[in-house]
This record gives sequence, structure tokens and C-alpha cells, in this order.
Amino acid sequence: MDDLNTTSEVLDVATARQRLTEVRPVVETIMHLAREARATDAQRAEAVRLGDRALENQLNSGLADKRTELQERIRELNRLGAILKDPMNGLIDFYTWAGGDMAFLCWRHGEDTIEYWHGLEDGYPGRRPVAELGEPS
Repeated sequence: MDDLNTTSEVLDVATARQRLTEVRPVVETIMHLAREARATDAQRAEAVRLGDRALENQLNSGLADKRTELQERIRELNRLGAILKDPMNGLIDFYTWAGGDMAFLCWRHGEDTIEYWHGLEDGYPGRRPVAELGEPS
């Protein structure tokens, strides 16, 4: 079974906020690797267009290395209880309970702390204040 980008942890707001100390540098690394992979892929496509097989092979190798490293960082994030939603923008979710329903605590790179949650199907546009969950801040 592939464990990439999955977690079984369900966290309360306080615990998820504590994890941000460890999560932030992992997310920053993921964002960097994702941008590098996108740039390398664009260079590879140009090498293909130009028929430069040597450069294409070199870039394919570099791209494979970046993807492997990206997968490792995503697994590290998962071990911290987080799920990667958007590698370019550093958007992650943590499972939580909202009343009797499973939901996500939502955090985006650049935010000071976790201030929002949303239903499993709602996504980023459906973010709501964590104060609605009734947990101590």
C-alpha cells in the first residue's frame, strides 16, 4: 500500500498548532522542490522540442531525483499528521472533529497559526474560523 500523502492521526486545534513548528520547514522544502521540479520539467520539454536527447536524459534524471525527494518530504509531513493539499502554495490540512463529523484544520504557508477549518468536501473556499469548533484557543 502506498502511504504517500495519508495520515491516520486526528488532532485537536492545540496539538495541530504545536505541530506547525515542525511542519513549517517541511512545507518550505516541499514548496522549493515543487517549484524546482516544475522548472526542470519545463526545461525538459524544451529539450524534447529541440531534439536534444543528452540534455533531455540529464533533466529526466534530475527530475526523478527531485520527485523522490519530494515524496520523502510528503511522507515526513504525513508522519507529523498533515496532508499536503497544494505544494506550490504550501497548503496543508490536519484531520480533526467538528462536532461529530470528520473535518480538516487548514493552514497555508505564511499564516501565523491555524485559524481555519473546513469540511472534508468543502476545500479551501469553505474555510471557517476555528472558534466555531468550540475548542480552547
